[in-house]
Amino acid sequence: MKTKLKDVFNIICGCDWVVVDCTIYYDPHKDSMGHSLKSRGDIVKIDILSAPFLLRYGCSSSGTSWIEYLLKGAKPVLRPFHDITKREMEELIAINRTEDEIITKIELKNEMVTFIKKAKRGKYGLIDMIRLDEVKSNEFIYLLKQGFDVFGLIESKQAIDKTKL
Repeated sequence: MKTKLKDVFNIICGCDWVVVDCTIYYDPHKDSMGHSLKSRGDIVKIDILSAPFLLRYGCSSSGTSWIEYLLKGAKPVLRPFHDITKREMEELIAINRTEDEIITKIELKNEMVTFIKKAKRGKYGLIDMIRLDEVKSNEFIYLLKQGFDVFGLIESKQAIDKTKL
């Protein structure tokens, strides 16, 4: 079953969003009324505190929630896993690494971060991996903070691929 953007909005709302349909959104830094008209293709920052203040044309009378309204006018901008940098792979591995381990030969292969880890005093290393689509909770949080598409929203066309902007 594919993830629906409205079901994970509260988790990913802090990322950048791109306007896909002309809409008015709330921005306290724009004018005395706090309004800002954005056009198709504009990047906006939407977070859980400002999102409910979106101004809606006929939204209240039609019974549409502010989340539904937002999702009609904007899409989150997320990074696909193949956009992960070497530094991010190192940081991801470090989340669960013990101090007596040395990590070498870090690579990304088919949405898996592969690496060799060995004890500092050990002669031989073991090949290990982190599947980016099956991460532990602390790794999941890290990937979210880095703006990765952990829910498959790009593939289902509910999000914009940041590498294609």
